[in-house]
Amino acid sequence: SQQPVMCYRMSVGILSIILQAQIFIHAVTGSDPKSNVEFTRFRRETPSGGCQLPQHPQNGVYTSPQCLSGDDRSECRNLPGTTVPNNWLLKYHCSPNYNLSSEVEFSICNNGTWQNPLHCIGSSGSTTKCGLSTSPSALIPLILNGSTTHQGEYPWVAGLYKKRDEKWELLCAGTLISPHIVVTAAHCVVDEISNNGVIAPDNIKIGLGKYYRDFDKEEASSVISDVREIVVPQHFIGR
Repeated sequence: SQQPVMCYRMSVGILSIILQAQIFIHAVTGSDPKSNVEFTRFRRETPSGGCQLPQHPQNGVYTSPQCLSGDDRSECRNLPGTTVPNNWLLKYHCSPNYNLSSEVEFSICNNGTWQNPLHCIGSSGSTTKCGLSTSPSALIPLILNGSTTHQGEYPWVAGLYKKRDEKWELLCAGTLISPHIVVTAAHCVVDEISNNGVIAPDNIKIGLGKYYRDFDKEEASSVISDVREIVVPQHFIGR
């Protein structure tokens, strides 16, 4: 005769405890020539050979996956300098518009050393925080008695490039006021020849982090972005 089927129900708390006892994480190795990633098993051990929690990454944070919600143990507070046991696991998260420096989002304590330390980088490959100058000196607001600028000193300055004869030429400057908004003069984005019609977004590109005005100049810190929408105030009547 057919054997009865038995069903088991497991609570979230029990499942979490099981996950704590044995955790699977990605570990970078050279065993897989395609992905260079394999699954490696780690087990919780005694505090001997533990690590101190590192500083949180700039533009990001880390959490401890083995800690349950409401766990008030000192090692679960994620405070830098706190001692945690060997094989302690950290999961890293980055702020919007930043990516982890590795495809593997975990770091593990291995006998006093954090394996696979991570940090957050911008989409351009730079760790500079959007809108903050890298210049150690005070900014001089006036052009009179000014000085030569350095790369990264004015990261909010944007270059507007317009397509002309299959080439991109510098049209105007603008100011980055959010990760997705640039403010510029209205006359820069209207075609006064065609009765102040707004230039098509496909004919404009934005250059950020550029030091040279040439559109095709290769610069490690620069980011070239397309334009999704151009908004001109309704009361603008031209120059």
